[in-house]
Amino acid sequence: MAECSVFIDGKAALVPTGTTILQAAGAVGISIPTLCHHPNLPPIGVCRLCIVDVEVGDFHKQVAACHAEVQDGMTVRTATPELERARRFALELQVADHPSECLDGETGEPCELRDLARRYGVTKRRFMEDETRYPLDESSPVVTIDLNRCILCRRCTRACSLVQGQDILWIMGRGDESRVSPALSLPLRDTACVSCGQCLAHCPTGAIRDGASGCPSDFRVCLLRLRLPTGPQCFGGANPAGDLQLRRPREPGKPVRQGPVRLPFRG
Repeated sequence: MAECSVFIDGKAALVPTGTTILQAAGAVGISIPTLCHHPNLPPIGVCRLCIVDVEVGDFHKQVAACHAEVQDGMTVRTATPELERARRFALELQVADHPSECLDGETGEPCELRDLARRYGVTKRRFMEDETRYPLDESSPVVTIDLNRCILCRRCTRACSLVQGQDILWIMGRGDESRVSPALSLPLRDTACVSCGQCLAHCPTGAIRDGASGCPSDFRVCLLRLRLPTGPQCFGGANPAGDLQLRRPREPGKPVRQGPVRLPFRG
């Protein structure tokens, strides 16, 4: 396999052709901030936090590290003052309408936006927006959807479509009215959702989190265990009424399995 020689923040890296700048940086221990990126999903580049300064030949430009592939002889800078200012500004826009209790850490829920805001010193709002606009969707026993914490990273919609092949969640509306929602803005319980929980596992801010009914185990951990060769099972002692319907993840080059796999729980 052909390889490319690149320099990232002064560190030399030899990586296969087709490797993204984000992957190459990780290979030499350099962390580039992201919110929309997830290793299980194809890049989309909507958060713009991973922008880096690249130079190869006469080409000199800022690009999204999650999308852009390395080229032989490329020089990459990931943390220039200009890039840090741009990231801080992007974070200020994101936290403008994010709930205060989440930014203050009062919810106890993990939030990648809060972590990055603290990392870049964004502790106060420079721009103010309405914090509460959407009611909670607690219609599903598995997940709760809180759009007030959503940053439109599209990780949930891509996981629903590309990992599970369900296409339940979409980006509805335009501009400032854009939001994640099932088609026709239906409650989640009134859709064909199979409660796989992939949207929950991929959400970076807790906008999609454990359902109101509660689960004895951390559902994110359960999702990882669903991939074990022994097959899906609940390790948390849950014993819900009925069966949990799941779809197998999409395999490259193969169609999504039609029909849910029904798996009885044993308490």
